[in-house]
Amino acid sequence: MVERVGIYFASSCFSTTYCLLLENYYLPGDLEAQIEAFVADYNHRRYHESIHNLTPADVYCGRGQIILLQRERIKRRTIALRLCVPRTPSVLIT
Repeated sequence: MVERVGIYFASSCFSTTYCLLLENYYLPGDLEAQIEAFVADYNHRRYHESIHNLTPADVYCGRGQIILLQRERIKRRTIALRLCVPRTPSVLIT
C-alpha cells in the first residue's frame, strides 16, 4: 500500500462544505492519477470566488478579463430584456 491520502472534493458532497475523502492507494500510479485529476479539476473546472469566479487557468492564461467582460454584457442584456417584459400584477392571498 502506498499511502492513505485525504483529498478535499467539493463536488462529491451534497452540501457546499468540503468533504474529506480517505482512500487507500495500492499502486503509485493510482495515487498519481487521483492527484492529477484533483489538480486538473481545481485549476480548470472549479470557479474560485477570490478571483471573481474564474478558474486559475483562465487567470493565468490571460482570459479572465475577456470572460468578465462577456459576463457583464450578458448581464446588461438580460436586465434590459427584463425591463421590456410587462409585469403581471401580483396577487395577494389573504
